[in-house]
Amino acid sequence: MSGDIGEDLKKMLLAGVGAMAMLAEKSVEWANELTEKGAKALEDAQPFFKELEKKGDEVLKQGKVLSEEMRDKIKETLEVARRESEQMDLAEVKESLDGLSDDALGALEAYLRTLKEARAREAEADGDDSPDDGARGTAHAQGDAASSSDAPRDEMTGEES
Repeated sequence: MSGDIGEDLKKMLLAGVGAMAMLAEKSVEWANELTEKGAKALEDAQPFFKELEKKGDEVLKQGKVLSEEMRDKIKETLEVARRESEQMDLAEVKESLDGLSDDALGALEAYLRTLKEARAREAEADGDDSPDDGARGTAHAQGDAASSSDAPRDEMTGEES
């Protein structure tokens, strides 16, 4: 009976080794099959990736064009707003000048002459031939206009306060 157990054990051991050999063979087959499928899938995906890259480049180019167009449109809109603001400011000044008395208009004329002279002097000092820059010389001219009389004056009407 003990011979039968040894024989049975030997058969079981050989069956286990056979199963392991079959499993190893099948594993190699499955690995090869999966590798082939993966390579085929990668090949099949290449056109998709190329098309995706091409579309991405097109979208990027369109985005740049749109960005430039938006920048130009914003610049244009800001310029229009600036011009409209200047026109509104000028209209407000004209409207406020309509109600001035003759004395106030005379004082305003004197102030404007002083302002223009100050800008001309400043332009000469800077070596500039055109003293028409709106912001230059304002403080200078205001100082010159205020120094022509000891009494403080209202800047808009020129009247002594």
